[in-house]
Amino acid sequence: MLLLLITGLGIYSFTQFNFSYQSQSRLAHLQAALGLHQAEGGTALVIGHRGSGLPNTELTSPAERYRYPVGNTEPGIRRAIAAQVDWVEIDIRAAGDGTLLLFHDVSLDAKTDGIGKLAQQTMKQLSEVRYSVETTAPQRILTLEGFRDLFLSAMADEKIGLVLDVKQAGLSEQLVPWIRRSIDEAALHADRIAIIGTAPVIEEYQNCNVSLGLILNAGDFANGLQFLFRKGNLIEEARRVGASRLILPILFCEQSFLDLAQAAGLEIWCYGSDNDHDLGRVIGMGAGGVIVDYPVNFDRDR
Repeated sequence: MLLLLITGLGIYSFTQFNFSYQSQSRLAHLQAALGLHQAEGGTALVIGHRGSGLPNTELTSPAERYRYPVGNTEPGIRRAIAAQVDWVEIDIRAAGDGTLLLFHDVSLDAKTDGIGKLAQQTMKQLSEVRYSVETTAPQRILTLEGFRDLFLSAMADEKIGLVLDVKQAGLSEQLVPWIRRSIDEAALHADRIAIIGTAPVIEEYQNCNVSLGLILNAGDFANGLQFLFRKGNLIEEARRVGASRLILPILFCEQSFLDLAQAAGLEIWCYGSDNDHDLGRVIGMGAGGVIVDYPVNFDRDR
């Protein structure tokens, strides 16, 4: 049964979407999809995935370096802001001493010169770690405090929202006060801050006395199976945790589900491809946002 499911997903992906990761600029069919969507009263939000990607020098193939980029870096976030995205998304994890950091993976090995799990190392140890990216200066792992000092005022000036993709439970006692200070000190409005997480993570922020946008991450394997067989479960789960948005792999974005979500008052954000054909398809279907690794290539009139 599992083999049949995996085979079916593979066939579906290649018949429904064109997963090309070559750098492309503004294509006519994407413009047409955006124009049609906006003419019908929709808005296609562009979300910079971990800011903007940088090629991963841990990988030998140029195509693989582009396809699996490194995010959450200072130059990548600057690029996303310069590209005038609507939102910047960053990943949040805690070091072993509790310091909140911008980092996606559980382990350091794949994207840095470090070894081992992030949660087993202190900030002092992690300060020696560098990202495996081609930049003029070595790139350290950013702390959340450092991110605020570097970027939040500029983001507030440009009216760019902040999406915190919280990768582990148990961080709300630190993260909620950080959000409150950011609203006060950087003049970033509460409606421009959102939390992405699985249902257990989102539940921590339901009653935090800050008016946050809550976004349910439906991209894990269990929810992927639910999507295939019991799509209504995802809608009910989003309602239960108070989410206003649902993020979904572009592979699973189909018209019937988007219609179902919209009828329930949920906005869908899609991720998993930077190809213009794929993005134009889901925008044309009514997706409210697209999460892209290289927002500079998504050139559209704001």
